[in-house]
Amino acid sequence: MPEDVGLYSKFKVERRDGRDRPGGDRCDAAYITIDVVHDPHAAKIARALAVIYAPDPTLEKWVEGLRRLTAELDAGVKDGPALRALREPKP
Repeated sequence: MPEDVGLYSKFKVERRDGRDRPGGDRCDAAYITIDVVHDPHAAKIARALAVIYAPDPTLEKWVEGLRRLTAELDAGVKDGPALRALREPKP
């Protein structure tokens, strides 16, 4: 790493729809990952994202998912519907 900025490529993340592959409209994407099960700040991060994106009506379902995830994390639920949705691929 040329300079230590505290960020590095620890995970390989790809979109399931392939839009981040060469030629896709997101081909130069870079992602930040959060371990929502083990990171003690995950609920705060999900809550903040829900607040930030709430005004965008096109993201209504995603924001609701974040709110459900936050509720599960706050309650200590390790296998609720929101967490399962993150783990299981959509058909």
